[in-house]
Amino acid sequence: MAEKTAVEIMQEQHAKLMETMTGLGTVVNSLATRVDSVVTRMDNDEKAKADGRKDAAKGRADAFKFSRKDADEDDDKFKARRDAEEEKLRCDMEEAGETKELAADKAKKRRKDAEEEEDKEAKAKSAKDAEEKEAEEKKKADAARADSVAALAAEVATLKAGAFTALTDDQLNELGRIQSRADSVFTLTGGSTPRYHMGESLLNYRKRILKDMQPMTRFKDIDLGVVAADSKAFEIMEADIIDEATKKARDPATIKPGILRHRTVRGDSGHIVHEFDGSPDAWMGPLAGGMRQSGTKFHLKTNGKE
Repeated sequence: MAEKTAVEIMQEQHAKLMETMTGLGTVVNSLATRVDSVVTRMDNDEKAKADGRKDAAKGRADAFKFSRKDADEDDDKFKARRDAEEEKLRCDMEEAGETKELAADKAKKRRKDAEEEEDKEAKAKSAKDAEEKEAEEKKKADAARADSVAALAAEVATLKAGAFTALTDDQLNELGRIQSRADSVFTLTGGSTPRYHMGESLLNYRKRILKDMQPMTRFKDIDLGVVAADSKAFEIMEADIIDEATKKARDPATIKPGILRHRTVRGDSGHIVHEFDGSPDAWMGPLAGGMRQSGTKFHLKTNGKE
């Protein structure tokens, strides 16, 4: 076999080099394609994440609601909280794709709309409360009128039934006893015993007197109409109320210093006794001014004591 010339050898080497270069180009092209694919995928992933953040921000902005003021929250604290909420809303709108200026304008408008809605609700609630109060007051007034009409009707019915008759001697004696006991309380307070209405039953008269005394006692919330169903229980309750009211009226704490209170007490026999409670100086002081001291002593009996 003839030896290859130098030219032939160079041609073979060139052919092999070209073959190698071709293979290398294929590898490079393949690698470039793969790099492009990776870059594209990364870009797509990043875009998807950005779109996700944008959608999430838009969802938060769309669903956002300003919080309401707490009942015990001061104005400065509430304003600071509203300012922070407005800034958060603006950031979400900007992240959702709005420009900074447009996001700020929209956040301010949302806040203004919320405040106007709250003001509208407050006025509506105030109007509703006023209506309910007016309705309740009207209901009470109607009930009071109904009670007044019913009482008047009952009184007319009693008069028509001939109940307006003179009291018997025993009833008159009982009336005197009732008024005497009542006087012992009402004169202490500077008041007077409610007068008896002709035709009124003695039981109703006793209940009416006790109702005026009840606020001074621990029995102020007792329904006398219920107790009166049992005569014995009513007599016990009556005695307790009168006793407590008397002690309350005689309590020195209820008489201001320098005051001498006059009261009249009617005995069972009808005679009147004048008694005084308080400080004797209330009337003796002015008389004693400028007088020379002597050996004479004056005694004024107050509350059973000299």
